[in-house]
Amino acid sequence: MLQLITTFEVGANHPDSNIVYLGPWCIENGRTFPTLTVSNCINLSNPSMDERQRRVLHVDQVAEYISVDLANSLNHLHETEHDLLYWQTCTGFWLELFLDALYDRWLNTQSVKDYGKALILESFLISDTDTIPNTTSEFNHLSQTGKWNQFIFEQALNTVENVSIVTRQKLNTITVSNHEVPSNLHASNSLREKIQRVINAIAKRRPYVLCTTYLPKGAEWKLAMMLRSVPLYWVEPKRSQNLDSLSLREQFELPITGDEFERFARKLISKQIPRSFIERYASIRSGVTTSFGKKYPRAIFTSNLHFSSDSFSIWTAESRKHGCKLLISQHGGLNGQGLFPTRTETHESRIADCHFPWGWKDESEKSKNIPALINVGRKEFGDQSEAPKLLLITDCTYRY
Repeated sequence: MLQLITTFEVGANHPDSNIVYLGPWCIENGRTFPTLTVSNCINLSNPSMDERQRRVLHVDQVAEYISVDLANSLNHLHETEHDLLYWQTCTGFWLELFLDALYDRWLNTQSVKDYGKALILESFLISDTDTIPNTTSEFNHLSQTGKWNQFIFEQALNTVENVSIVTRQKLNTITVSNHEVPSNLHASNSLREKIQRVINAIAKRRPYVLCTTYLPKGAEWKLAMMLRSVPLYWVEPKRSQNLDSLSLREQFELPITGDEFERFARKLISKQIPRSFIERYASIRSGVTTSFGKKYPRAIFTSNLHFSSDSFSIWTAESRKHGCKLLISQHGGLNGQGLFPTRTETHESRIADCHFPWGWKDESEKSKNIPALINVGRKEFGDQSEAPKLLLITDCTYRY
């Protein structure tokens, strides 16, 4: 029987007559081999642009259905009564990223059915616990590891008739990039941290909060002073110990409805939704509320902190319940240029009360044109119309 390889970290990296690859991503370091053909590589060709657009639209539809039930389930779990916008502000970006990744992998496994031949897949007993990201940002790193993808592929292939799953060994726990500041830098930053604490104490009591705006420092301070405020330096709340027990997650569930893929996604969401929205949610919510007190700002302005910090998103959602407005500026990326919008663009335009794209305007009345913030107050570029060459960077493509 032929052996099916699904990822580059957990299987053979040299084609032979007994191996079938799920896709070319299984080859170590992305190398290509002339011996890779449709007979030993099931998903050899890339999807067409029309197919990619179809996938995006289908995920959009599934995300719309799931987001309502996800909000209701999270309210039930945490004994809250937050509206849909609250939970979209917190979980919407992760949900779309997760569904995009899941749908792509699920379609790749469905191709195995058409392959026809009997295959054997070695299961590596990857624990559900090992694949749960702590935050949305951590999910981005986790989804590019071979071990996470092996886990997802095993889940999807479990019901494919021509695949037999056998247990071989257990993989080590997945490790995700550590973003903590190295210990040797704490001493040199102690004075800076003290200054930031003083600034934050002022910023937290001002009606307008500016945080990670992408403005040059001078321009950011000038804007803040015009608003009788100071820029806020976001500090993650301290995490209480022993909050990662799966007992709370076991109480969380979504109704299983929809087409075959949606049903598959709903079953996995309870296993994959970041801990910041399940086990650590109450602690984060309490931490940011205590830090800022009962006084909420009139408006919050940021460019990308809502993508990198779940605690910021939770605090923002809490503030909006008390009448606060959320203003988000573009922070780079493909906004306004691609055939279909990126997930970052759709998420921020959905949750923002006012959205600032760089140089173009979408159909929403909330959209307001502004220049690229990173250039505010800086010297203009010289005339480049006679330049002999142009460098165009079009895409950043992951292994999976």
